[in-house]
Amino acid sequence: MRFGPIILAAAVWGLAGCSSDDAPAADSATSTGEVTTSLPSVCIPGQQVPCACPGGLGGVQVCAPDGGSLGPCACPDPGTSSTTAPADTGDSTTTTTTDATTTGDSTTTGDSTTTDGTDTSAPDCFPPCMGKEQCLNGECYCFELLGNYGHCDDDYLCPLGQSCLVDDVSNPTLGACFPTICDDDCECPDGPDGAPSSCDPLLGNGVGYCNVPCSGGAPCPDGMECMFDLCMWPLPGDCCTANDAPGCDEAMCEAIVCAIDLSCCDTVWDQGCVESATIWCDQCSPPPYGDCLHGVACPTGLTCVTDEAESIGWCTLGCVSDADCQPPPPTGTAPAICGPINPMTDACQLNCSMGQTCPTGMVCWGGYACVWEA
Repeated sequence: MRFGPIILAAAVWGLAGCSSDDAPAADSATSTGEVTTSLPSVCIPGQQVPCACPGGLGGVQVCAPDGGSLGPCACPDPGTSSTTAPADTGDSTTTTTTDATTTGDSTTTGDSTTTDGTDTSAPDCFPPCMGKEQCLNGECYCFELLGNYGHCDDDYLCPLGQSCLVDDVSNPTLGACFPTICDDDCECPDGPDGAPSSCDPLLGNGVGYCNVPCSGGAPCPDGMECMFDLCMWPLPGDCCTANDAPGCDEAMCEAIVCAIDLSCCDTVWDQGCVESATIWCDQCSPPPYGDCLHGVACPTGLTCVTDEAESIGWCTLGCVSDADCQPPPPTGTAPAICGPINPMTDACQLNCSMGQTCPTGMVCWGGYACVWEA
């Protein structure tokens, strides 16, 4: 199961008013246009989670098949544990038995008692455990939720048990995968680089989200930015432009480029990734009659036509008649025609011989054809 983007702008620490009547119910699992409020499962079906048992023993809870709850804590039977103790040759005689009983003046049970009956198996925690912490063998423990505040993917989705929260659902630029659902700070894993984390009802619907706060000027981990007092990652941007986030916004192009250079998806989509995208992704190639003189290849099926000095050029294809040529860009009036580019070859070009205007960025070269200049 995966979960869609959730807007933060309406309810983060009073940044915008939100009454209880407006807040979505905590168990809502519907999407209403702008905001998706589908909530994740509590646990992974079949997952075993440690839990504390009487006598200082450890047990497990098993996640229900629907992932909605944890089963009761299954504790080992203290009476089935073998206890080995040295024989006492004095007034008290101890024997080893599978049901943990002794003979003589003292009696021991699976809860481990001394000769005077004092229980030593479950020491108390001091200071006392707080919130959802549990005392186990004299120490306080809290079972953390899964998640690491990672990047939302291209479709603003996150792994099981996490939700993608974004800065603006209509035009998201920042986001992160926030572990859900929490009730106490101790359930929240540390942020990247060990940054402090917190559990807060960010959307005003009573559901707790683990987050990495940056309120009061607290710094965010490297690569994250502070928005609404929360640390979030820049979201994937245009495949044809370098940006500060890993990956890009078109899945097929991203997969091709990252197969060539994994760092484009693991670290940052830099200029090297863009150069690969211009070669392998059609959306990053210049359009028909586009500029092919500045390191950008023509789309598949088109050829870059230049003079010998490569001082002028454009993307084109061979032709027999005007009908073979693709329509011109909308920013000029020069029509697309099939004409000679050398004594042996005809190719599509934009004809400006009658004073027609060339598309933006192109010039009328020789009073005949629209070209790009180096």
